Amino acid sequence: MPRSASAPPVEYWETDSLSDHVSLIRRQMDRSLRDPETRRLAMRIVNGTPDGVADGVPYVTAWGQRYRLPHAQPCAIGSDACESQALWDFWVLNVRYTPDPAGYDFFATLRYTLEAGGGDCDDSVIGLGALHRAVGFANVKARVISTSGVYWEHIYLLTGFPRHGRTTSWVALDPTVKGATPGWQFKRPRKAVDFRM
Repeated sequence: MPRSASAPPVEYWETDSLSDHVSLIRRQMDRSLRDPETRRLAMRIVNGTPDGVADGVPYVTAWGQRYRLPHAQPCAIGSDACESQALWDFWVLNVRYTPDPAGYDFFATLRYTLEAGGGDCDDSVIGLGALHRAVGFANVKARVISTSGVYWEHIYLLTGFPRHGRTTSWVALDPTVKGATPGWQFKRPRKAVDFRM
């Protein structure tokens, strides 16, 4: 089946270590940030500025697609908690947790995940991380955990507060678990390691 003219080429990598794996995630986050539409989308989310309303639901447009906007009210300037919550709410409203096919590990850009309407934990780190960095959150990390103590099974985002300067607290952002809210994370994993993003 021919790809559309706007579809990016497919690339394949094999990794030998956890740090290589996370570097591929960081690469896709950086690609997402280089796309000017990412910044525009993030600003519209935190400003609560809809592009329109359809069936009573405000929406924003990015890459020619409509996405539901959870809040049609702006966050106060410098309100880190409000902006992070608005980005979280946007993500959980528009992206369904969907695991990768068995035997494959995909790393999608923000655009691809939104257009697909779903993604796994890697994609959530990429997308939520790119949106946070696009509005100036300088301190973001990826936490990789093992609940078994044998395999690295899961990854999620940590966002540092305040957004600039010395971080005084970290908030876990793991939208892959139904009903989770910002701050929720697995209790007592057997192993955990953080990577700067």
